[in-house]
Amino acid sequence: MANESKTQERPRTQQLPPEAQSAGAIDVYKPRIPYRARVGHKYGVDEGKWMVLINAIFPSAKTADGVELAIDYCISRNLDIMKRPVHIVPMNTKIGNQWITIETIWPGISELRTTAFRTGKYAGCDPAEFGPDKTHKWEIQARQDDSGDDHPNAPPSEKKAAAPKVINTVECTFPEWCQITVYRIIGDQRIAFPGPRVYWLETYATASRFNDAPNEMWKDRTRGQLEKCAEAAALRKAFPEELGGEYTIDEAPRMVDITPGAKTEDDVPATRPERDDPKPQSGVKDTPAARAARAKQQATTVEPETSSQKAETTTEAAKASNDPPHDDQTGEVEDDDTPEMSAALEDALAKLARCNDPAEIDGARPYLKKDLTPDDFAVWQRASLETQQRLSKQKR
Repeated sequence: MANESKTQERPRTQQLPPEAQSAGAIDVYKPRIPYRARVGHKYGVDEGKWMVLINAIFPSAKTADGVELAIDYCISRNLDIMKRPVHIVPMNTKIGNQWITIETIWPGISELRTTAFRTGKYAGCDPAEFGPDKTHKWEIQARQDDSGDDHPNAPPSEKKAAAPKVINTVECTFPEWCQITVYRIIGDQRIAFPGPRVYWLETYATASRFNDAPNEMWKDRTRGQLEKCAEAAALRKAFPEELGGEYTIDEAPRMVDITPGAKTEDDVPATRPERDDPKPQSGVKDTPAARAARAKQQATTVEPETSSQKAETTTEAAKASNDPPHDDQTGEVEDDDTPEMSAALEDALAKLARCNDPAEIDGARPYLKKDLTPDDFAVWQRASLETQQRLSKQKR
């Protein structure tokens, strides 16, 4: 009994794990993606709902911008985001000579079904029809860059032209195609809309851009995944005005090219458009840290200053890092919860300012992408692209 009374009298904070004890406070766990106050003001999402969104609804989301984009999408489509009608999908895009990853929003099959039901004219569908089963074998080859011989800076004499090495094989049996017929009420009649035949080999998602074998989902659910794609195609055919060209996440890998290796230099301009006053890229928040970094970057590209000019530059940079952002039209102060520049970002920017070789910047980029936070890396990425552009102009 004495031990029990001691346990009951023990302060609550002592019963918590060490990482949850902080000056008697209980709620000290930090969210995986920092909560933004403007999310509450704009969408009515409190911190508890934010935790549900980032941990249960979108556990693979990497940035707050991606989650906010999903919230905006669901509001505009009058969808309940807690039912997970959409998915956050990372996609690679090219800016200048550099590939960056952005988060995009893709609907699931549930959104297409919901939209069709809301018309009041959806009259069900027939069971899926499948084609004959086929078996295919994929040979997985070792990536050429595993040995480092295909590094762009390697001398031609060191590059090998050996035949690709097969390190594994994957075999999968799947239905050749799938087709679904959807029904819609037109007038007083139930009209059939047979969807197109959706072929497995034209639709499946690959394991990676270096591996043409199907990913785990398509390998384990060969019929289920194909059936969802066939249903989506039939729904678009029966409800063209309501669904338009809205493709689902299951169709995404084949509807858009998300493999950088498949693109050519002709797809995107070789260099970014030059401008005298660099501005942040669309989709990247103009935070105090970004403005301070931009001011610091500009200071390294001008002629040597006098002591009075240097003092003015320092004052402007400090002001840029402390003043809250203003809306250009209303002049009101925008809500900004982004912290000031971190020590890691400041160190990376300092090294960038001393760099004179664009190749060194390319070499540092993958390491900094792992070491910096997504927001800090976005700031460094913008500054590095501007530095590479400046160095390229100087060498001409």
